Amino acid sequence: MNVSIDGGPGCLMLRCPDLSCGAVVGQCMVNQLATNQDKDKYARYVLRSYVEDSRKTKWCPAPGCDYAIEFVIGSRICDRQ
Repeated sequence: MNVSIDGGPGCLMLRCPDLSCGAVVGQCMVNQLATNQDKDKYARYVLRSYVEDSRKTKWCPAPGCDYAIEFVIGSRICDRQ
């Protein structure tokens, strides 16, 4: 599993190595089998995938900021620079 997680975000599509199975290896299984370092990497990949696939969630544009922001319909909070 370490090799797959070290391979990058493609690890989010992990499947059982048995060709006749096809079961997806999800975060629960990663949490049971992976090292703490690999669990952290996997969680970052999941978060990055969520933010990048979402139309309402974007990464904060401030330099060096690692937070994501979510647009909420009806919210009156906005940056007016």
